[in-house]
Amino acid sequence: MSSLVPPESFQESEPRPLRDIFLALAEELPRTRNQLVKWGVRVPNESRLHQAEDSLRALAERGSLPLDDDEVRPAVNALWTASDFADIGEYLPAERVKSVRRELEQALQGPLWPHAGQRQSLQLQTQHWLGALFLHHGVRIEHVRFKHDDSRKAPEFMVERGLHKLGIEVKRPESVRRIEASVADARDKFLARDCAGGVVIEITDLLENTSSDQFVAKARELALRAYSTVWRLPNRGFHSGFERVIYVAVLGRGLWTAAGEQRNRLRASGIAFTAPFAQPNGGLRDFQGRWLQQTLYGAFNDVVARLQRRAAKRDSA
Repeated sequence: MSSLVPPESFQESEPRPLRDIFLALAEELPRTRNQLVKWGVRVPNESRLHQAEDSLRALAERGSLPLDDDEVRPAVNALWTASDFADIGEYLPAERVKSVRRELEQALQGPLWPHAGQRQSLQLQTQHWLGALFLHHGVRIEHVRFKHDDSRKAPEFMVERGLHKLGIEVKRPESVRRIEASVADARDKFLARDCAGGVVIEITDLLENTSSDQFVAKARELALRAYSTVWRLPNRGFHSGFERVIYVAVLGRGLWTAAGEQRNRLRASGIAFTAPFAQPNGGLRDFQGRWLQQTLYGAFNDVVARLQRRAAKRDSA
């Protein structure tokens, strides 16, 4: 880690008509549901995907975002839920894994935006979306198969790099104060499985009341909070016990009305702070951490671009 301010990837879409963005995703969801069903996932009639589609179509018909902030959050959540599951459906693991099928079914249950303390569906959505990003970029992932006589913790999945396997832990904390605990939990899982690994923290929910002009600064603040759990900033090495955490990424997404518009044209933003941690530079873990950074940097950069491509495709239809 060479700098107090971690490297950032910031992407922002061109303003697009709300109708094009929301209808593009709504029209993709029936196909996504079919992909999940073919893979063995049971999709109930009132699934979060059905709720997202209904919400997106209603908003597209309305043509603009609601004025009430309490109504905006479900709209934004519907959009990112649809976008995440579209990616998940497109890049499911080649091999059916019972635990993955079960977790996807859990991710589809309940309300589109669950109450605080009941947001396991959002956590599962994010972790399997991240797995889809790895698969999309040609990285093989392996889900840990638990045994009845092995109670050790395990990260969400492992990725292969050469002869080595790296753990990947995904977190979607509900509060800022959970960031440090999330990183510490990842450390414990890497130690339990005797591996090094990376932590990806989705902070979209923590940025929901952040204005567009404060979006990057707030995300940076939260990223530094995660980084300082692992590393003695600015460049003084690992905190004791965190040597297995060789990479941390903090990802946030936002959606705003375009300047000067009547809430009917939207722009989406995505921010990712990513940093490898390892000593000495040039060693194996340094190489592995930088590989994780390079792999996910490209994946994060494409999040907003994919949304824009979908809207553009709908616009030209």
